[in-house]
Amino acid sequence: MKQRVMLPLLLVLALPMACTTTTPEPKPSPPQPEIIPPPPPTVSLGNKSHYAMCNGQVRDMADVLRPIVSALEAQKIPYNRSAPQEWRDCSGNFLRLSSAVAAACPDAESELTAPAGVRPYVRGGNNVVQFNVPYRSSRAVARWYADRGRLTPIYYDDAPGIADIPQDLLDHRNLIRPGAVVWFSRGRPVSTLGLEQLFAAPSTPNNINHMATVTEVTRDPNGNVIQYKMYHGHGKEEKGTPASVTTKQYFEFPASMSRSGPYPPLGYWSQRIVAVGTLLPPVTSAPVP
Repeated sequence: MKQRVMLPLLLVLALPMACTTTTPEPKPSPPQPEIIPPPPPTVSLGNKSHYAMCNGQVRDMADVLRPIVSALEAQKIPYNRSAPQEWRDCSGNFLRLSSAVAAACPDAESELTAPAGVRPYVRGGNNVVQFNVPYRSSRAVARWYADRGRLTPIYYDDAPGIADIPQDLLDHRNLIRPGAVVWFSRGRPVSTLGLEQLFAAPSTPNNINHMATVTEVTRDPNGNVIQYKMYHGHGKEEKGTPASVTTKQYFEFPASMSRSGPYPPLGYWSQRIVAVGTLLPPVTSAPVP
């Protein structure tokens, strides 16, 4: 018969006790909320600007253009059409701006009509631009944008009078925002003649005569554009008017200007606005209104 072996009480007390500890169990971390990045800006009525990719980021074109336009205005580039290689007329100033955008957004250079690297204008200096571009006139630039699907024409079939508002303008005026390119004509383009009338030679009726880049807009309480500012080369060659931002582009011109009018809605003085484009391909995830 086996005898039961009894351990001394002190030995039993010295043995480790299972499932007991003086260190509290670490509490599990609370679940972290899922981080959802905000969606990219959309080209919609609510956006005040066009947005585009610049250096791998979605950028507000108003922010991209602000320092560029400020630097161009500081150069005081006098208007001139007699020296086309100096890029001092309306399309030349647009190409200068495009070159500066290409420098600020090198990944977008292929989406612009001028490469980066145009030297600043220097009064009395050698201002011949070192590049030759095939899209030198406002009409050629408009065709370039149309070929890439980034130009929307505005026709005046239903607006025979200079101050009449065509349905096309009502439909497309909210495309006018910072980062937009706008073109003007002394004529009255109609849809039956199509885009080619805009690109025709200077002596042709309804062709494009001027262009600019939109820098700022004013909207009514319903979100519709009623005024905008634009940077462009303008004025008279003999006066050497410097390229600058002008502000008097209204949907309804104020009474103080009506004495010298009438003027076309959202036009440039007596010239109708006939097309709107986007300087860079806009970031979109919703239909353009």
